[in-house]
Parts: sequence; structure tokens; C-alpha cells
Amino acid sequence: SSRGLPPWEVAPTRAGLVAHAVVLEQTLLRPTRLRSSTAHPQGLEEPLVDIVDGSTANQSAGDSVMVTVLDEVVDEQYEPSKDDVEEYAVWLGMELPEDNELLWIAREGLLAPLPKPWKPCQTEENDIFYFNFETGESTWDHPCDARYRQLYDGKKREKTERKEKKLAKEKEEREKEQRRPLLDMPN
Repeated sequence: SSRGLPPWEVAPTRAGLVAHAVVLEQTLLRPTRLRSSTAHPQGLEEPLVDIVDGSTANQSAGDSVMVTVLDEVVDEQYEPSKDDVEEYAVWLGMELPEDNELLWIAREGLLAPLPKPWKPCQTEENDIFYFNFETGESTWDHPCDARYRQLYDGKKREKTERKEKKLAKEKEEREKEQRRPLLDMPN
């Protein structure tokens, strides 16, 4: 980074991740399924991790990596840049500039804190993933992303329905106007 910040303060798209003081020497099971998109590190599906208490659980040493558990620190002054909001909006599925009035969803999503008991984690390659320490679930995507994608999909659907309703009403009014002269003609 040009500012000399450690990678965990630069790499994530969300602000407020700082390294936890403890580095867990635990096992990260590499994902085995490939993803068609290259949106995630190494083009892989969800980071199918199994964090265990320092044992390799019948795995060779080549399968083990060090994972750093990060803490999320909420910066009340953080405001995502216009570019960050637009990039996240496109990632959510928005079509810009058509969906500009829905950018508030992307902004809100970037500011969303991690729900408990999720923790951000960082691999040795500086890839960030999220791990739920109660369920063992892990994901490359922020756990709130699905909620904001669903919110966008719902608002987009409402917008489309309003637009279609308005167009249907306008068409009906035009047809009514076109029929009127025929009704007003003398016999």
C-alpha cells in the first residue's frame, strides 16, 4: 500500500478490519470445488474451512496454513467512496446508471457490521474470508451480502412493477383517446 498500512487494513472492501493479536496455528481445509467466476481468491467456492485446535486431523502438512483471526472495529467516521459504492452495487447485480436511485442499498451494505458470531479471517495469502465460530460455516462473502442482494432484488422488482403499471396505464389512456374520436363522430 502507498500509505504503508498492513495488508488487512487495505485488502478488504469494508473498512474496520484490524488484525487480532493472536494468530491461530490451525488448519484451513482448501476448497475442492471450482467457481466459474474469478471473484473469489483463486477462483474457489466458499472457503470450506475447518478450524480445529492445532491438530491436522489426518491431513498432510501441505494442507495446513496459518489463519489470522481479525477483529472488526467500527469507524463511525467511515464513509465509503462513490467508486466503492458503485463497485459494490454492480457486484450486488445493479445496472448503473439505471439503478442509481438504489445505490443507498450498496452504501448501507458496505457499512453493515458483521453479525455475531462471525469473525473476519485472513489467510497467509492475505485473502479475507468470514468464519462463524458457532456453526463452523465459512464464506468468502460478507455474511450480510445475501441480505443486501435480496433487498436490491426486491426493490428492483417493485421498481419494475411500478414502471410496467405506469406504461400499461399510459397505453390504456392512449387507446382510450384514439377510440374517443370515433365515438364523437356524428351518425
